[in-house]
Amino acid sequence: MIRTLNYLFTILLSVWLTSCSKGDYVNSIPPNSIAIMSMDMGRMNGIGGGALLKAILHVADVNTLGVDVSCPIYLFETENGNMGLCARIGSQQDLEKAIEEVGGNQPLQSFRGFRFTLLDGRWAVGFSDETLLVMGPIVSASYPDMRRKMAKCLSNDGNSGISTSRLYQKLDSIDSPMKMVARVDALPERLMLPFMLGTPKETDPSQVCVSARMGVVGDVLVMDGEAFSFNQRIDAALKEAVRVYRPIEGQLVSALPSEALGGLFVNVKGESLLPLMRENRAFQALLAGMNTEVDMDSIVRSVDGDFCLVVPAANEQPPKVCYSDGKVLRQWEGKVATSTFVPDTKAQPADLRKKLLGKKMVLLINMKLLKGLI
Repeated sequence: MIRTLNYLFTILLSVWLTSCSKGDYVNSIPPNSIAIMSMDMGRMNGIGGGALLKAILHVADVNTLGVDVSCPIYLFETENGNMGLCARIGSQQDLEKAIEEVGGNQPLQSFRGFRFTLLDGRWAVGFSDETLLVMGPIVSASYPDMRRKMAKCLSNDGNSGISTSRLYQKLDSIDSPMKMVARVDALPERLMLPFMLGTPKETDPSQVCVSARMGVVGDVLVMDGEAFSFNQRIDAALKEAVRVYRPIEGQLVSALPSEALGGLFVNVKGESLLPLMRENRAFQALLAGMNTEVDMDSIVRSVDGDFCLVVPAANEQPPKVCYSDGKVLRQWEGKVATSTFVPDTKAQPADLRKKLLGKKMVLLINMKLLKGLI
């Protein structure tokens, strides 16, 4: 019996080692990445990650790309602003067929032992026998330089690849089919502000990170996140600040309009939140601008329940604030005074509200606008 169990264990171990070896394809992610997102397609039934991946890759069926969907697919952003995808190849024949159907700007060419092409004049595609790497957007003239960088990434091993970075190790510690870890400065400016609350005044956004479990409901990307730092002093301040947040009740989910980039949801007592906002330089500037129109300090102070900061798609548009004062739901949209907020139960699906219930901090992103940014 023991011999049989040992035999079965050996088979299972060998299958696991040959299916998704982290020492191989994962290390092709550039080591200077400041944001990494992982999607385990095999565990994502009903979560909607396939819809997100299709939106990003602009394809109808991910399974026709030759990618091994039994292994996690990674999206990343590098320090110099390039975005990319890293995946394990399931069928090189299917991959080459997919590239041919899309229509590359040039035929597949060998370079330093790997194969490369340029798609849509913006995306460099390189692959080995095992790993697919896509990076961009770039201008056509930058393709030779990007190809050299990608060839180096495809040659990385466990000693020089992303698996040695603290950012990746944090990502690997999160148990979720879809997850992300990013430096806060990788986020759009207006989305990074909430994650800076509670940090010392001199804190640079590059010193703060956000980790999140993720899911998709319809056209909305749901991020259940928290801020942290590899700097012990900053991390301690962030942990102290998060104590002001209470479980979200989900009353304001319909406050997120379809034309907004996203919204941050928390549940808080305003008297506890206002000091944190005043201590943060970016929030000081935001509050100062708002206070020229309305007494924003008084609005924040009156909050006692769910609070939502809606981020508009255009920077010149004022943010929208919706909140509960403990009795009535109210909103402010850049006007002189606040008005009553009436939830629209048809505006957002009930499943989205469930994603917020009981969480401490949730960020919702409009995937329709996200597609336009890629």
